[in-house]
Amino acid sequence: MMRMKKETDLLIKGLLIAGLGLCILLGPQFMADPAFRSIVADSYLVGWFALLLGAVFIAQFGARRWKQSRQDKQLR
Repeated sequence: MMRMKKETDLLIKGLLIAGLGLCILLGPQFMADPAFRSIVADSYLVGWFALLLGAVFIAQFGARRWKQSRQDKQLR
């Protein structure tokens, strides 16, 4: 039970961080204030890092689930 919660938390963290990265990368296209737009646009490296980190968390969640499903199949 606790293991499932840790895996689910990993997925949630990955989705939130990746979503934040996408917002940072795509946000300047939808902003009206030029000063604020340039500030957010200049932080594109943070956006890419967040997107990459979120993708790693999501991949780690998938790898753990895949490994667990293989172990479950071997036990049957």
